[in-house]
Amino acid sequence: MRTKEKSLKEGTMKNLCMILPLALILCSMYSCQDKEAMAELNAMKAQAEVEEQNEALVMEWLEQWDLGNFDTANKYIGDNFVWHLPGGVDLNSAKEFVEVSEAYRTGFPDLKHLVEDTIVEGDKIVLRVIVQATQKGEFMGIPPTEKRVQMTAIVIYKLAEGKCVEGWTESDSLGFMQQLGMELKPKESER
Repeated sequence: MRTKEKSLKEGTMKNLCMILPLALILCSMYSCQDKEAMAELNAMKAQAEVEEQNEALVMEWLEQWDLGNFDTANKYIGDNFVWHLPGGVDLNSAKEFVEVSEAYRTGFPDLKHLVEDTIVEGDKIVLRVIVQATQKGEFMGIPPTEKRVQMTAIVIYKLAEGKCVEGWTESDSLGFMQQLGMELKPKESER
């Protein structure tokens, strides 16, 4: 009986000696995978947090813009800021952006952005907006019309370190101007 017990113990010991290193290797592999998975999850959480902060900043900026609080521009606009407008026009500073914004505010004191869609991806935020306003002041040489107008736009913000560093606007400027009474006519050909 002792021989059988001794033989069982030796067999178990041999099996343990063979299985234990394999088990340790497997455990360390899964442990590493868990660490990698946790690191990836933490990175994703950090990115989501930055994206949330960026979106909140853009929404706050739009709210301030709609209120006409252009003196807060430096809170939202970075030092090397560039804003690309339709027609190849670029605004190269917070000061230029504020000047254009004030011209809109003078012509349309009740101007509001209605955000229809928001897409946040990395350092960029894309908004599909409808701009609504009533022309109560002069705008681009057009005297006040008291017309209620609206314009659709796609606006892209690129953020870095909690400020907008670049932006793009694509809007229905032609439709906007036509609502104010402007007509589109072909140029007379030179004879």
